[in-house]
Amino acid sequence: MIVTGAGLGLVLGRLLSARGDLVAGTVPDPSAADDLAALPGVAVEQLDLADSDSVASAVAAMADRLGGVTW
Repeated sequence: MIVTGAGLGLVLGRLLSARGDLVAGTVPDPSAADDLAALPGVAVEQLDLADSDSVASAVAAMADRLGGVTW
């Protein structure tokens, strides 16, 4: 599951993590996402939705870290 957004994304990340899902949380600045990164099964990736290279890099990193991405 890929989750974007800080406020609602953090709440959703907590719910999915508690359910046992593997979660990739995306943020503009991973160093500011300690709460999200501390959750079990959550990988935090940097993502700037306005930068297409950033999107491609983040998706590739998340797919590698989580063993694939299912649409």
